[in-house]
Amino acid sequence: MTQCKPAFLVGSIAAALAACGVETDDRPPTFEVVFETIIKPGCARAGFCHSSSAAVEGLKLDVANSETRAAVKASICRLTDSCPGGEEPMPRDGRLSDADIALIEAWAASE
Repeated sequence: MTQCKPAFLVGSIAAALAACGVETDDRPPTFEVVFETIIKPGCARAGFCHSSSAAVEGLKLDVANSETRAAVKASICRLTDSCPGGEEPMPRDGRLSDADIALIEAWAASE
């Protein structure tokens, strides 16, 4: 019977633990991706706050155009829950995932 070397076991365990719970986000940080994967399904679906029918504060986000792009960019601190003045974060039903926040911030930084 062969015996495993301690260094091999430690390395294997460390590699396995490092892989646990780590998600990689391969989405490119573009407005189109932010819109299609975050804004449209989470903010502008029928019945949601910024759909054509609801349009909270007159803001419709169901079409990817320059107005939507500007509105999303102007609301980044609310989407990432980082407004200094204590503005209400969005979405109202819960915080975005860390991956979504990172994608929005990367897109905004690239503009």
